[in-house]
Amino acid sequence: MLTRKSAEPSIAARPSCKRCATVRAASYEAVTLVGRTRAELSRSKTTICRNRVRPPTLETSRHCCSRGRGPIEPSIWPVVRARDLRMNACGGVDCGAMPKRPRSPSVVIEPVMASPVMRSFDRFLRAVAVKEVTVTLTGESGSGKEVMARRLHEMSPRRGGPFVPINCAAIPESLFESELFGHERGAYTGANERSTGKIEVANGGTLFLDEIAEMPLALQAKMLRFLETLRYMRVGGSKKIEADVRLVLATLRPLEQEVRSGRFRPDLYYRIQGIVLEVPPLRERRRDIPELLDAFIAQLSAIHDVKPPVFVRSARTALAVYDWPGNVRELRNVVELLCILREGKAVRAQDLPPVIRQGRADPSAQGDSIIVPTNRPLDEIMDLVIDAALGAEHGNLTRAAQRLKVSVRTLQRRTRR
Repeated sequence: MLTRKSAEPSIAARPSCKRCATVRAASYEAVTLVGRTRAELSRSKTTICRNRVRPPTLETSRHCCSRGRGPIEPSIWPVVRARDLRMNACGGVDCGAMPKRPRSPSVVIEPVMASPVMRSFDRFLRAVAVKEVTVTLTGESGSGKEVMARRLHEMSPRRGGPFVPINCAAIPESLFESELFGHERGAYTGANERSTGKIEVANGGTLFLDEIAEMPLALQAKMLRFLETLRYMRVGGSKKIEADVRLVLATLRPLEQEVRSGRFRPDLYYRIQGIVLEVPPLRERRRDIPELLDAFIAQLSAIHDVKPPVFVRSARTALAVYDWPGNVRELRNVVELLCILREGKAVRAQDLPPVIRQGRADPSAQGDSIIVPTNRPLDEIMDLVIDAALGAEHGNLTRAAQRLKVSVRTLQRRTRR
């Protein structure tokens, strides 16, 4: 019979199964494990598996935790009744036979640049992407600032490195410095080991600071020093570390107002205001809506494993003339709802949420006149006029063509470009 001294290393040497639960033995009406008393076992927490507590003669004794080392030694494991255990998902079932949740398909959506304003934005983005400069993205909530930051990273020479996003509004002020710069062991209570900061994780790549206006005022001075020298120290450390990262910032609230109110340092504001790009809201790029709609249908149908719904013309027109105060994020949420509720069915205008059915078109497209910039290429000006006419006619190509005194075929050819 195995002794306790020789049995315990065998248990420790066998890795535990990740699907098994940490359970407590309520009572053991069986053999105790190599000299341990029943009371000692009932007081201890042990990571065990249903297969391991079955009689060793069962086929299931060859468990995944043995890692190909053969059947588990019968004399090591106690024989325990299933009703004496409090388990979680395993529930006394062979965890090797548990159904696995299928991994959701990965459908990557590329940024849509169909509208003139987005094509103009993309030209600026491409120009600054190849330069080692700090870029600040502004725009409304849900307009796609992080998507554009990723696009900038992928077009930059650092595209082979990591892209590390941080939401400054989601990190507690007391943990912000440690999250950004990391900390040494013993830097504060509970710091039992060294932690790597986001700047170090993003080494060789891009660090994206979203909602930079929410950064604590006390940390803004350290951020300014870091931007000037690209060197930092971990919390509790004494050694300066060189950083090889590119910073891309994003803000929802205008930083000028934050500076005037005293919530943002003026010197940091002027340091990051070198190159500022404004991401246009969705209501200013309505021509992107059809392509975004089709991309979201394909992505969300694959994620939820449903048959894609079919959006009829009336539904697409209602989506095109809605103002979208929540921008692209709101559009995605609406499409996700309809993919689930109208699986494989037609989506009509009456199937849309009431706020969209009662939506209005862009006020700039309601009259017979619009403001046209004279410093833009002729093709962009023509696209602006066509977008205004389509908005005024609620997406109806025939009436928009009559308004512009052109044929429907000409308008179709321009809108497909």
